Parts: sequence; C-alpha cells; structure tokens
Amino acid sequence: MTEFSPNDQVQHQGKPEWGTGIVLTTQQASHEGKPCQRLTVRFSAAGKKTINTAFASLARLGGAEPNPSAPAQSTPARAASKTPSRTPAPPRERPTPAPPPDKAVLTERLATLPHGLADPFRGIEERLADTVLAYRYRPGDRSLLEWAVAQTGVADPLSILGRHELEEQYATFRIRLDRHLKALLEEARRARIEPHPIINAAPPEARAEVQHALRRINPGR
Repeated sequence: MTEFSPNDQVQHQGKPEWGTGIVLTTQQASHEGKPCQRLTVRFSAAGKKTINTAFASLARLGGAEPNPSAPAQSTPARAASKTPSRTPAPPRERPTPAPPPDKAVLTERLATLPHGLADPFRGIEERLADTVLAYRYRPGDRSLLEWAVAQTGVADPLSILGRHELEEQYATFRIRLDRHLKALLEEARRARIEPHPIINAAPPEARAEVQHALRRINPGR
C-alpha cells in the first residue's frame, strides 16, 4: 500500500479532471482487515475532498517509479570502470501557502460538512465510512483543534477564532452531521446495505460517538 504524507502532491486516477491535489491531513484506517488511509486532499479544480485509499486510486506526483519488468541495459566492458553521471532530480516544488481566510470565511468552513460526505459520485459505503469517521472529533479535548485544521486547511485556527467560537461552530457541525447520517442510513436501507459492519470498522472514538448520535437520531430505539 502506498503511504501518503501531508504536503504530498497527488492525482486522483479516477478523477483526472480534479487536477493536482495537495494532501492536508492523513488518518490510518482499515477496510475488510486491510490497512488503508483516509486523506483530506485539496484539489486545484475541485476543492477539498475526503479520500479513502481503500476505494480511490491516488498517484503521487513528482517522479516516476522504476519499472521492474523493463530489460536491463548492458554496459560496455570498456566503460565498466567508470561511474555513470546522473543528473540530480529537481527538488519537488512546494505549493505557495495561501493567505489565511478572514473570520467570516473560516466560520462558514467550520460549520460546513466536507463535500465528500455527500458526493453523489461516491458509493454509499464510502460516504458512510467517511461520515462515521467524522465523529472522531470531540469538543472537550485537543481533537477539536484537529477538526478545525481539517475543516479549514488553516494551520492555526486559534489565531483567528477563540476556542469558545470553535466549540460553537463544532456544535453546529455536529447537528448537520447527525442529519446527514440519518439521511445516509435511510439511503443505505433503501439500497439494502447493512451499515453496522462499516460502523464497527471505524476507530473506537468515532464508533462511540456514532452510537450516541444514533440515540439522538432515533430516541425511541
């Protein structure tokens, strides 16, 4: 499995029209017992997307990997003692950081669900897996700041908003996330897709929060 890191330049092989992407955050996960990653990627032509490498094929840009099936090149005997010269690869270009957004834009980003959660071009299982993973954040610990960074792409959201303001926007985000989860579970029911294996495959902290959400969504059950 190819491992990706923040600031890697990538391309979605199934969505080349999205352009070049920059990996913002990474999260280790698993699907059907196999390791994978959940990535937040900002694409030049499609904006920020949540990608699960178990379902989406990403290619890292910045240099071609060697082809093991290519025939080896023979070296003349008289040149065997000479070390072939190699042109050093150019350094990978880093994107120029965008200026931080103003307070109003940051607030709107915080309360908005990631586009990938409701992307109709993605399967129900993939959308549900990413929706469940979004519950891993909690307002009472440092994961609140991790959530704000993932939502906005700003390295230090506390430089623009106070912690109390982040908590207020997180409360709005969770209300919208609960509504989205309810609609997605109904969609899965109509498609005869069992959601529990997907929920159970999530990290423990996300799984526990989803159980609380299910009680809020269906209080009589």
